[in-house]
Amino acid sequence: MKKKLLSLALALVMCLFLLPATALALSDEEIRKMAEELAPYLPDMTVEEIINTLNKEVTPEQDKAFQDALESLYPEFLVEDGVLTGYYGDSSTVIIPDTVTSIGHDAFHDCTELTSVTIPNSVTSIGSSAFQGCTGLTSVTIPSSVTELGLGAFSGCTSLTAVTIPDSLTSISQGAFSSCTGLTSVTIPSSVTQIWMGAFGFSTNLKDVYYTGSQEQWEKIEIWFSNDPLENATIHYNSVGSASSVSPNIFTDVKSSDYFADAVLWAVERNITSGTSKTTFSPNATCSKAQILTFLWHANGSPEPTAANPFTDIQTGDYFYKAALWAAEKGLVSGSTFGANTDCTRAMTVEYMWKAAGSPAPAGKADFDDVPANADYAQAVAWAVEKNITSGTGDGNFSPTTTCTRGQIVTFLYRAMGK
Repeated sequence: MKKKLLSLALALVMCLFLLPATALALSDEEIRKMAEELAPYLPDMTVEEIINTLNKEVTPEQDKAFQDALESLYPEFLVEDGVLTGYYGDSSTVIIPDTVTSIGHDAFHDCTELTSVTIPNSVTSIGSSAFQGCTGLTSVTIPSSVTELGLGAFSGCTSLTAVTIPDSLTSISQGAFSSCTGLTSVTIPSSVTQIWMGAFGFSTNLKDVYYTGSQEQWEKIEIWFSNDPLENATIHYNSVGSASSVSPNIFTDVKSSDYFADAVLWAVERNITSGTSKTTFSPNATCSKAQILTFLWHANGSPEPTAANPFTDIQTGDYFYKAALWAAEKGLVSGSTFGANTDCTRAMTVEYMWKAAGSPAPAGKADFDDVPANADYAQAVAWAVEKNITSGTGDGNFSPTTTCTRGQIVTFLYRAMGK
């Protein structure tokens, strides 16, 4: 297997750098062996044509087919049993797929072009040196699902300016943020009891530490040596840093002037959503039932469901599977079918949010011409207006059957939970 991967790696290098196999001093036998290994992935090319491709004696069409095949063999993320062991993309903004449960040792080591990375709630551990030397990295979101941070995980990330440690961590590992010379502020939760040797060593521009606990709690933390930047910084007790760690330009279809811009950044920062691609959020796309309930599930901490699956139209591989079970447990949805692709309406949205909040009794009634007093969602609408989540659509209407866009949904959530 290693020999095969090595052969494919050599072929990939040759394609990327436009070098013929002969330029690497490979023998005819080695080139033929490489071609034979590639043949199953190139059904439209003979072994001889692949050999010609390796020697760059090809037509443009054959060369494109060859490179496309190599790209399919070398995906952007190399994931083995849930562990992301390597990143082979070239994007500056990376959103790690939620099939990943652990980021392995050196997975992004020295990816200097990387500027922003979003880690999903499925990840529970970040391995040693996982992002070491990512000198261009300015933004990273560490979700509350992470319980283990490896040695030197973000060491040498010289462009990081602000970091928030999730409250799922009880210690900050040795060298975790060492030599992060651009780091000016860090938020540390009261759950942290140990900060190991050199965790912030040589991060010489660290000025502000926002600690969510009291001064008394801070003084009980065991802080090891070589953490001078941390100990010399100003400690803000019972506080959370105000600077967002998410780049405002993470999505090309979200402008800073858009009404939903802050909501989108908030949602991404908290791993409520990661967009529809690496560079797009699709704010004007209609939000589906599966999406809104997944957003809500993430916003509520992505709790593990305990009940059996009551639905006949979903399966464990669906991205919304756990969210659907959680929604059923909480009484947000019922029945034997889930209807994942059902368009989400304004009435559905506020009712889901209201139920997720515990179905609190509103102080008054919904004062809209198109919301009957006996409607199932009437109390939810009244609650949403009371909480300044929405004020209706104008002319005395709420428009309960109007579908919601993704931009509107995250704005509702932001108003309810983010401010």
